[in-house]
Amino acid sequence: MLCSVPEDDPEAYHRLKYAAAACGVMVARSKHPFDTRATLVAPNSTDATMIAVEESPALHALILKAPHERGLLAAFARWFDQEFENAEEIIEAQKPVWRECKLNTVFDALRREIPYYSAARFSFDQVPVENLRPLPIYLERFKLARLQLLTLIRELAPTASGILAQLPIVPPICERQIDGSIVVMDGTHRVYAAIQRGEKQIAVILIDDVDAPLPAKPQTGWSATRVTPVKRPRSERYTDYEEAYFRPIRTAFQHLVQLER
Repeated sequence: MLCSVPEDDPEAYHRLKYAAAACGVMVARSKHPFDTRATLVAPNSTDATMIAVEESPALHALILKAPHERGLLAAFARWFDQEFENAEEIIEAQKPVWRECKLNTVFDALRREIPYYSAARFSFDQVPVENLRPLPIYLERFKLARLQLLTLIRELAPTASGILAQLPIVPPICERQIDGSIVVMDGTHRVYAAIQRGEKQIAVILIDDVDAPLPAKPQTGWSATRVTPVKRPRSERYTDYEEAYFRPIRTAFQHLVQLER
């Protein structure tokens, strides 16, 4: 990993460089400031692919992999190698240690942090992907690309139902409705990716008896789902969105990590 120290928050680099190294990443600090955030895989090959994240005019991702982009990818790979070789600082990678996060621990965190789940029933099950309904209309291209890394991590610890990292890596979280339909509340990108891979079944955390309406009107299926390079506001991502019924699942997981450390 090649990094540039941000001028507005230099301490951020010093906090995060050791966290990255602990995850098995060698970190190098470039002598020259740069704003590019990108991931390049299979450099100097016909399979070379790069995803770059830009913030202007809005947060979005660019994917470079076409044959006519190979020259640009090769130039970027050469620049990376030169900057890494001449880096001002290098933090050696450490061997990462993955800790299994038990599902009951995840269930307890969701009950504790989300009032609507306090009396709900939780289970872990395999369900047909065709039975799952999405809430959002729009998904992010960057998150779908990042799922490749998540798949690799899960392969490193195939027996773990959940892995505790910066946030727990757990199956999609779904709520079963009174009519029997199942709505994806967290992990929509993972379900969409499974559908694109042709998978018929997927493991999910299934929640019954939720004491609240859904925060938005669920889509009838996946045909209307659109992948976009930018992250749209919730009012655009969802149909008839109601902030009062939003489930703060990410916040619950952040608190879980703090308790487990």
